[in-house]
Order: sequence, then structure tokens, then C-alpha cells
Amino acid sequence: MADHVIWCKNEAIWRAFKDLSEDKDHFGPSYADWATAVQGKIDQVACKGIKLIKVELDPLSFAQWCQDNKLAGNSQSRSRFLAETHAADSANGA
Repeated sequence: MADHVIWCKNEAIWRAFKDLSEDKDHFGPSYADWATAVQGKIDQVACKGIKLIKVELDPLSFAQWCQDNKLAGNSQSRSRFLAETHAADSANGA
């Protein structure tokens, strides 16, 4: 079984997502702390047979998507954006 998690490949992208989000505490105090926490979650669920795949998304696309859909930048909208974006990418062979 595989699922997906938003991954920020560097601090600039992490900061952009954090700045766009109402739930800034979700991102932790630093990029290093956040990346360690995400990797820990990936490792934790792997023990249960679940594979989390890191997916890099564009924070500006997320901001536009939130505006278009009249949604706040939070964990629920990030999850929905990931699902919709990844599904569209998969359908297009990306």
C-alpha cells in the first residue's frame, strides 16, 4: 500500500508553504525539524507496511488553488491539493 506526503526539498520551499498556511505550527520551528519529523513519520508507517511517497508541490500553485477554491491554507487543503494534483499528474503520465 502506498500513500503520499507533501515534501519540501529545501528551506525556501518549506518557508513558502509555511508562510501560506494558517497552521504554521504544523511546519515546526525549522526546516530541519520539519524534515526530520516527516522522515520519522515515513519510517514509522513503513513498519506497518505503508509506503509514503514524497511529492514535491509548488507553493505558488497551492496558493492559487486555495484562492480559486476559496479555501484556507491548512492541513486539510494541503491534503486535498496533493490528492487532486497528484491524481491529475498520474492521469497525465507524470
